[in-house]
Amino acid sequence: GYLSPTYYDISTTAVYSGTVSVCITYNEAQYLGNETRVKLLHYETGAWVNRTSGPVDTLNNKVCGNVTSFSEFATGEATVPTITTASLPDGTVGASYSATLTASDGVPPLVWSILTGSLPAGLSLNASTGVISGNPTTAGTSNFTVRVTDANSATNDKALSIMVYSAVSITTASLPDGTSGAA
Repeated sequence: GYLSPTYYDISTTAVYSGTVSVCITYNEAQYLGNETRVKLLHYETGAWVNRTSGPVDTLNNKVCGNVTSFSEFATGEATVPTITTASLPDGTVGASYSATLTASDGVPPLVWSILTGSLPAGLSLNASTGVISGNPTTAGTSNFTVRVTDANSATNDKALSIMVYSAVSITTASLPDGTSGAA
């Protein structure tokens, strides 16, 4: 998402075709300290689309983008994604496992990855959904760091772990006969 948007309605009577470069001067005080995350947004077919081209000109307080039509524009500070998953459930060797990583903020789509460490053997991470799933094959604790990256390349990392327990096995082949009424 975007914080503190400022809206602009730009129109022209000039005849043009193709792509037009639009630059908007933003209020530096509105984005103080976060100017590099300012984006030029253009309203297209019912949605705000990031049309920023190139880095923000923080010296002259300008953000530019390329569009093929004039309509409503906005400048806004792109939010940074924050991983909200506090912990992951334990698993059992050979049993189906599924858990979903979650994040707030950021500009969709979000992409998930393992930055350091590894998932337990038999589990994998779906990069587009954040779902960790599969059938663990080895008991033990796996420590790893997940990363979420948004459409603006903003990232957030979090250390997590999954404990996988051995499956319960019964090794007793038979039990002695019992006697009714006896302890």
